[in-house]
Amino acid sequence: MYLLMYPMQASWEGDVGQTIQDAQPSNVTPRFARINCQVISMDRAIKQLEADAFKMLDESTRDSIEIPIHLSTLAKLPKKWMCRDPLLKDVLWLDPRVDLHKYRLVRCGGIIQQDRSSCFSVAALNIQPGWNVVDSCAAPGNKSIQCANASGEKGQVYAVEMNGPRFAVL
Repeated sequence: MYLLMYPMQASWEGDVGQTIQDAQPSNVTPRFARINCQVISMDRAIKQLEADAFKMLDESTRDSIEIPIHLSTLAKLPKKWMCRDPLLKDVLWLDPRVDLHKYRLVRCGGIIQQDRSSCFSVAALNIQPGWNVVDSCAAPGNKSIQCANASGEKGQVYAVEMNGPRFAVL
């Protein structure tokens, strides 16, 4: 087995005197929120978010959104929008202009902010109810919880983490 390593090169297209902090992005990514079905159902989570003034986008509006979202498109969307992910049944897209940390659903673990690509790795396993799953590199536990949601009450998830500080996060 060979491991080839190449140095990363950063590219910057801004003015020479401009810092990264000064640069204004032209695109943003929605906040991806996975519903932790062990805490709350998708329907109850949506109702709670609607009670917190989030507005559900219809499917045609959602399907017109390209990720990353251009700021001109974002400006046309209502403040505090949300929509269901077209491929992941337990994931919502939420308005990136909203800080979710203050919401009760986040604080109680009902919503887990997780990158969409991380959610796909567990979805690709197609875990069935009753399956036993080993997560051999488990910290911080987001995918372990996603596996537990998929395997249901009759399944078990063994979350293993060798790194002591990361294990403490579990």
